[in-house]
Amino acid sequence: EASRSYMNHYVIQDWTNEPYIRGSFCHANSLVTIEIMSRPLGLNKVFFAGEALPVGRNDWGYVDGAALSGKAAAEQIIYSWRNCRCWLPLLCKWGLCFA
Repeated sequence: EASRSYMNHYVIQDWTNEPYIRGSFCHANSLVTIEIMSRPLGLNKVFFAGEALPVGRNDWGYVDGAALSGKAAAEQIIYSWRNCRCWLPLLCKWGLCFA
């Protein structure tokens, strides 16, 4: 009851009704598969994270695993920006660099 005073708005989401999501489920059968799925695409332009891409072996399928995976993806993005060899590093931050 006390926590209701902190809540401004909430949404109950039925992912099975989302036309582009449809409530999918992911299961990787090996750590190699997870490592491959965790790699960025498009010259480090698209990064993936979530409960299906755990950082540790015991983080699979849980919110804390999704949070750790998101943090790892954010660290990958920052690393790619800092190590850009573009003639104008700001282009990397805008996602326009192809170096």
